This record gives sequence, structure tokens and C-alpha cells, in this order.
Amino acid sequence: MDNEIVHIINSLNNKNSAGYDDILNKILELYAQYLSKPLTYVHNTSIIQEYFPERLKYVIVDPVFKNGDRSKIANYWPISLITSFSKIF
Repeated sequence: MDNEIVHIINSLNNKNSAGYDDILNKILELYAQYLSKPLTYVHNTSIIQEYFPERLKYVIVDPVFKNGDRSKIANYWPISLITSFSKIF
């Protein structure tokens, strides 16, 4: 399972956006070999207990302007930024 976690981390998109924790995917990729065992433990414990950690459910929703009149809410696209750890799970 540890290798699977490393593979998942390495397959994440390395854009400059991060969730509320401000941890970039690039950082996780650099330390994937060290993080794989603890993340595997947390993931397996989560499955056994049938519980997804509350903090991993938090997102930041940023409105991104599409086109048209900037004063109209309908002209914005909502972008959800979740943490990298949520993406791994």
C-alpha cells in the first residue's frame, strides 16, 4: 500500500494552487517516500473505522471570472480547492 500512496502522490497535478493547509503537491512529491507510511496508516484506520476526517472535508471556493459584466455573480465560475491529502484519500 505504501508504494500505491507514493504513486498517487506522484500522479497529482503540480499546479501552484493549494487548499486551506497551503501545502503544495510539489512538497508532497518531494517527501512522498517519508509520508507514505503515515498516510497509509491514517487511510487504513479511516477505512476500518468507517470515518473520513472532518478537516479533510474542508474546501476553499474561489470565484473565477469567466466573461461579461464583473458585477454579476453569474459571470463567475466556482473553483473548489481541496487539500492534497484529501486528493490522496
